[in-house]
Formats: sequence, structure tokens, C-alpha cells
Amino acid sequence: MEKYFWWLGIWEIRPTHLRPVSGLIYWITAPENFRSWRFIVYTLFVLIFAAIGSWVAILDQEKLENPDKLANDLLYGNKVTMDINVNGENASNGDRHKSDALLKEEIKRLVPMAAIFGGIVLGLVCIASDMFGVIGGAQGMLLATNIIYSYYEAWEKEKAELIVDSALSEWR
Repeated sequence: MEKYFWWLGIWEIRPTHLRPVSGLIYWITAPENFRSWRFIVYTLFVLIFAAIGSWVAILDQEKLENPDKLANDLLYGNKVTMDINVNGENASNGDRHKSDALLKEEIKRLVPMAAIFGGIVLGLVCIASDMFGVIGGAQGMLLATNIIYSYYEAWEKEKAELIVDSALSEWR
């Protein structure tokens, strides 16, 4: 079995953990210091895969295919007409359809780049977490952040429902 998978890595047994000493796994795990080729390879690996992962994640989302939904989310569901100037085209004088079309085109252009940039920033956070020894590593930190953010979203949704319910009760 070892003769087929040597390229994945060879590990050194330590009292508390296994440490890769060669192979692919050696190059893509967090190094112990900043001054090595291994750190450069590790950083490039994490940043490239984080950017690709973020870009792939938005490909399946309906917001890229349906910019109306994203535009409504950006405008917080309000029917606000924006006078925007994009590429020298100005949608003013109440021409809402032209303004909305320009906004949708701009969303289609900006969302992929924002996702890639967000992935790179997330990769940098992972690298910093791994290098400074965050308990649980970068994955643990991201998981905790995701859980906290999901609680925040649920709290905001409940708060909005309470506002709507109180407004409806006052109206009746």
C-alpha cells in the first residue's frame, strides 16, 4: 500500500501528533515558521482554493441568475429608485426601468469579483489562524464564526417579524 501512496506524504510520529515530513501533505499543511518555501506554497494553495471555492459557491446561487432578488436584498426590500451613473449612462428623471436595468448589470459584474475577494480574505484569516495557533485551527474559528453569524441572522429575522407583528396589531 505504501508504494502507491508515498506521494501523499510520510509522517513523523510525535508524542502529541503526527507531523508530515515529505509529500503533498507536507506542502499544503501550515508550516511552523514564516521563512520557508513551504510557507509560500501553503499560502498560495490556501488563497487559490479559497478564491475558487467562493467563486464556485456563487455560481449555483439564484442571486447571480436572478439579480432582481439581490437588488431587492440590497435595497432592503424597499422600492427605491436609484439614479445611478454606470459607464457614463445616467438613469435620471424617474426612469426607473433603466435605473433598475443598470443596477442589475452592475450586480452581475460585481458579485463574482466580490465573492473572489471575500474568498481571498477568508483564506488570509485561515492562514493567520493556522500560523498563530488558534485553538481548533482555522476551521474551528470559521465554524464558530459561521454559527455566531447564523444566530445573528435568526435574531434579525425574529426582530423584523416582531416589528411587523407590532405594526399589524397597532393597525387593527
